[in-house]
Amino acid sequence: MSSIGKRNRQRKKGMRRRKKGMRRRKKGMRRRKKGMRRRKKGMRRRKKGMRRRKKGMRRRKKGMRRRKKGMRRRKKGMRQRKKGMRQKERNETEKERNETEKERNETEKERNEIETKAREEEN
Repeated sequence: MSSIGKRNRQRKKGMRRRKKGMRRRKKGMRRRKKGMRRRKKGMRRRKKGMRRRKKGMRRRKKGMRRRKKGMRRRKKGMRQRKKGMRQKERNETEKERNETEKERNETEKERNEIETKAREEEN
């Protein structure tokens, strides 16, 4: 076996002994991460298994879990009541709109009748 091969094997042994998280490559040995292989620059993304939590996103202990202020559950009954109120308002406004529309139509009709009478008189 060549001396280079021996040296390589020795180095590998040393790397195996290290803890997984501590594994480091020498500068010249740098390699792309598994998920980064054969990916275009714009599509760079980690594989599912390689996802790591960011430091700030570390999981809290179970007892520490709290809902954020905005995430507080809104009670269903309240939501439905509000929904009903909104519907009622909508109906009222719709009624008013319809009434005004009717009045406008009536006035329009009257105006048209007057105009037609005037034209007939002119003729």
